[in-house]
Amino acid sequence: MTDVTDLSAEVLLDATPDAVLLADSEGTITYANDRVRDLFGYEPDRLIGEPVERLVPGRSSEGHATRRDTYLSDPEQRAVGMDLDPEARCADGSTAPVDIRLSPLDGGDDVQILAAVRDVSERREHRQRISRLREATTQLIDAETETEVAEMVATTATDLFGYESSVSRLTDDEEFLFPVAVEGADMLGMDVRPAYPIDDDNPVARVYESGEPEWYDDIQTLADGYDRGDARAAMYIPIGSYGVLSVLDSDAGSFDHHDRDLASNLATNAATILDRIHQENELQRQIDRLDEFADLVSHDLRNPLNIAQLQLEAATESETALEKASDALDRMEEIIEYTLTLAREGNAIGETEPVALDAIARECWTRFDTEQARLALADTPRIHADPERLRHIFENLFDNAVDHAGPDVLVRVGELDDASGFYVADDGPGIPEADREAIFKRGYTTTSDGTGFGLLIVDEIVDAHGWEISVTDSVDGGARFEIASVTVDS
Repeated sequence: MTDVTDLSAEVLLDATPDAVLLADSEGTITYANDRVRDLFGYEPDRLIGEPVERLVPGRSSEGHATRRDTYLSDPEQRAVGMDLDPEARCADGSTAPVDIRLSPLDGGDDVQILAAVRDVSERREHRQRISRLREATTQLIDAETETEVAEMVATTATDLFGYESSVSRLTDDEEFLFPVAVEGADMLGMDVRPAYPIDDDNPVARVYESGEPEWYDDIQTLADGYDRGDARAAMYIPIGSYGVLSVLDSDAGSFDHHDRDLASNLATNAATILDRIHQENELQRQIDRLDEFADLVSHDLRNPLNIAQLQLEAATESETALEKASDALDRMEEIIEYTLTLAREGNAIGETEPVALDAIARECWTRFDTEQARLALADTPRIHADPERLRHIFENLFDNAVDHAGPDVLVRVGELDDASGFYVADDGPGIPEADREAIFKRGYTTTSDGTGFGLLIVDEIVDAHGWEISVTDSVDGGARFEIASVTVDS
């Protein structure tokens, strides 16, 4: 083992990670170690005999001599001006942020001052990035839509953090991750950025599914068939359950742990804001449903209630009046049931599970007491659905068929030709093409005793499952409701 006493002071000083200088009481440099060359570009022996002001940038040199004299009047170990963010002037004229620590050395008649100088460019840049992250988060708080959040995240990553390219991808159908906001793709020679299938084997899809980030020193080594232009270093960070932030750079291995932490914090903050937006949107939907309920109670129930009251007053004179009053009360009960379904459940669904479509259809058909009506089941698949809400779909569509086609209606239920879902069709008068969008709006009805809520509830439940509903003509000339984008149990 080497005896430390055999090592010279100069050898020890050259081995330190800091630039070390000695200066006398006049501010003249008397020693500089080799790290001065590495950090600031000066040859150590060329600094000997130079005033320390040579290392002080012009904007900081004024008053430096006074501050030096003040220190020499009571020298002690301390850091220099941490609150001033001190800088050193490099040999090429540039400046570098530094951390300076001074220590007095008693040299008899002349006090020597040892200065340990460390380049803190990386630390200061990281601190500035953290400050930019706070500013960006403050702006994110004001975002009102998913698109605004995605755009702010991509812009922040490139404009504020200095990354060459970034892409904010969000999912809106649980099948693809769409590039909602793209920054700097042209700088890396990339074409229009793709929407990645969630079930594909690529970094974006994996990160979304796992919720764990992935880092690549060189993404070009990943031979997955996707064109990433001149990109080399890559970071993929989940934005909660909403999407993925991709950050790319043309230099391999250019992202360090600071970059990873910064990008992760940005994505986490974005997910928090998206949580808030979704909560606000859901709250607004609930408010809208309650508004519909209040409107219905104050208007739609008034007419049948008035009829019932008038007919009951005349009940002593006519048996027909009692029947009309009973019909009015039945209509009120029906309106209340529809309205409570909409207000309580809206477009929320419970756990989905494999469901036999034919079994649910037969079960719902039994509630109709018309002997002439017929239900014909073709090849019906098993699908993933909330069974209780699926019953509401069939009950309302069957109700609609009986109401418009009569008690001898023929209703067909089967699988769509492309196996993407199922249909419910009748042999009634059909629905004019001009009315096919309006039928799903609240209050739309073509019968005098209709509530206008049945198909609205169907549309809400279909949307809650992530399905799509459309109307066309049936083979029997009636209405055919097609529900697609359904997950079929294979």
